[in-house]
Amino acid sequence: MTERSTASRRTLLFYRTFVVFSLAAFVIGVVLRYQFICVDNRPSNPDNILGDAAWYVHHAVNTFEPGYQPTMYDTLFPPGAAMFYYVLRTLDGSFRLVDYVMWVLASLVPVILSATAWRLYGARVAWFVLAFASLYFPLWEYFGYLISEGPFIFTLVLTFSLLVLSLEAETLRRSVAWAFFAGIVLGACTVTKSCALVTAAFIALALLWGQRKRKFRVWPTFLAAAVGVVLVIAPVSIRATRLNEGRFLLIANDSPRTFLLGHQGRVGLTWWYDAKRDFRMNFVNPSTLQHGYHEERSYPFGVYETGPNYAAGLTWVKENPLEALLLSIEHVFDMFATALPWPGYFRTYVG
Repeated sequence: MTERSTASRRTLLFYRTFVVFSLAAFVIGVVLRYQFICVDNRPSNPDNILGDAAWYVHHAVNTFEPGYQPTMYDTLFPPGAAMFYYVLRTLDGSFRLVDYVMWVLASLVPVILSATAWRLYGARVAWFVLAFASLYFPLWEYFGYLISEGPFIFTLVLTFSLLVLSLEAETLRRSVAWAFFAGIVLGACTVTKSCALVTAAFIALALLWGQRKRKFRVWPTFLAAAVGVVLVIAPVSIRATRLNEGRFLLIANDSPRTFLLGHQGRVGLTWWYDAKRDFRMNFVNPSTLQHGYHEERSYPFGVYETGPNYAAGLTWVKENPLEALLLSIEHVFDMFATALPWPGYFRTYVG
């Protein structure tokens, strides 16, 4: 036996061992997801229906019922997650079904990522992605709650996978079909979390860059996907604009609130009071609690009002430019390092 054949056999053995390891990691990941989502934590557990989850459950229960009169309050969050949970509640009034659906979606994410990696980079990378994604807890923790992050993650990775299928399709017809389907899924992703459009923009730039080497059919894919996105977003935007008292609103009024929360100093709890509509609301950034910020701040306008929220945040930035810069760095650092994720920070399993 030659030295080259011996090396080839060792390489093959290592590869097969790694494949077995990746498959074992996936099975273990599925079991861990089941234990966490369906047994220990349970999205349907009343103890988990707090904060954002309470809003989504409220709308899943009331928003689409006959006689419910939506108001500007209904623009606080993108409606996609509430619609999704409404469908599951319709199928099972106890909400127990949502636990198992979230488990299935969380288990499919590593498969979709691995399949995408296979098409782009080959089998070895795909097996590595399957193992890593299966055991990476932050990738599926949010599926354990009735918030928007779980459906958002699933639809986002599915969108990217469908775009890859479109770009590598052998015929223009199949390419357009896959792209249109990707647009529909991206639309669903966007009405779940508006930031999906920002992610889509970066993906588009990456595809344009990669097109120089691999000669993708980029423009038919972009156009077909755009049609799918518009078909989903348009009716949502019309409804949101009407609830926003005629002022154009693409998806929801969450961005102004988020901007102000991150550009007002080291504040723990923030209150908004809309005297005109007699509506009071508060929000807290979980990382501020972990830093020990306890100051409360109140604003004499609605949490859903775009102009006043942006104006208040920009005023603080102009008055405190250096602190605004340092706080922005702190926010970014919190996302990747110090701050424990919400809502897990408030759950007993963190300890």
